Amino acid sequence: MATKISLNTLSRADPVLWSSGGSLVGGDCGDCGSVGRVVVLQSEGCGFDSSFLLPYVYVPLVKTLGLGGADPHPSRFTLSCEPPQSSCFFPAGILQPTLYNPEFPQSLNYGGIGAIIGHELTHGYDDWGGQYDRYGNLKQWWTQDSYRKFQRKAECIVKLYDNFTVYNQKVNGRLTLGENIADMGGLKLSYYAYQKWVREHGPERPLPGLKYTHEQLLFIAFAQ
Repeated sequence: MATKISLNTLSRADPVLWSSGGSLVGGDCGDCGSVGRVVVLQSEGCGFDSSFLLPYVYVPLVKTLGLGGADPHPSRFTLSCEPPQSSCFFPAGILQPTLYNPEFPQSLNYGGIGAIIGHELTHGYDDWGGQYDRYGNLKQWWTQDSYRKFQRKAECIVKLYDNFTVYNQKVNGRLTLGENIADMGGLKLSYYAYQKWVREHGPERPLPGLKYTHEQLLFIAFAQ
């Protein structure tokens, strides 16, 4: 599993960030013993970066844009995961409120853009993306024991979402399984990553006039 993650590529179209002093920095993942590379998103005057997924996700630094047929235009808003190309595409157009703002508390950024990035990365291991190996080949690369455990947990998610009703319509948990796995996985990654950030930087100050903790604000940001 870790080997597949280490070979994932991440592409980003962001001339706006380049022109405003932002940068794309690649660095060795020294604190986690990975031979891969981590892509760090740094914006001018911003303490938030995409290394928040360490030590959970490692990606090599790739400067190529638009892998897997994705539209590389920076104004594009939608992120994408392309398991056949073992790549994820994150356009700069999504880096704006309410999902991300350098002036936001970190809890809101992790619950917003952090959960979305985690969502796309988790797609590489859902019921569809998980069928592709680290090179993007459609083949069975899981061990039998791991795949049986995945199927059992996936069935739990199917049953969970089968109990939901939206606009008087029952959700088909099997039909929406891939997105549900990605939602839950992305939120879990961002929550763990925020906890790591707090351990390294200390807890954030409560927001004046609000009764919510920053952990609660992370989940509120995700819900928005």
